[in-house]
Amino acid sequence: RWYITVPGLILAVALAVGSFIMIKPGYERTATQLLLPGEGLVPEGTTNPYLFLGGLSQAADILTRTVGAGETLGPIVEKYPGLQVEVKRDPLSSGPVILFTVTAKSDADAAAALDDVLETSVVTLDRLQTQQGVASRDRISISGLTTDVASTPQQRTRMTVAAGVGLGV
Repeated sequence: RWYITVPGLILAVALAVGSFIMIKPGYERTATQLLLPGEGLVPEGTTNPYLFLGGLSQAADILTRTVGAGETLGPIVEKYPGLQVEVKRDPLSSGPVILFTVTAKSDADAAAALDDVLETSVVTLDRLQTQQGVASRDRISISGLTTDVASTPQQRTRMTVAAGVGLGV
């Protein structure tokens, strides 16, 4: 029965390799932003705002929820077909750090989309504070911490499909 098994194995390998080549990887970039208290929120004479980050966790949660909402990200996702965006609190930090992750079909789209999402977070925070009538001295600001300068290719989908095709045949 080798005359059935060997051609079957060759066909399975060929289809698995073909599907791996045809499916393009996703390109992922991440960035983090830190919320900082306004001048009016820190005691007089204090020069280190990092000592007063404790009360900003709730603001980070609200900003994360608002920026991650479909109506906020909708225009960006429409601009870059196949874009996936994740906005969440950074699980590796106890402070008000927000982690942004974008996955796009190309490196250029991932870079541009990440820039758009970061700008949207700044605009959204400003809009939320304006709606509540927060005085300019008390306004929370955003400081960029990290931004990937190169995308990381994501191979998971390619590998899963190739393995599925190979095993299926």
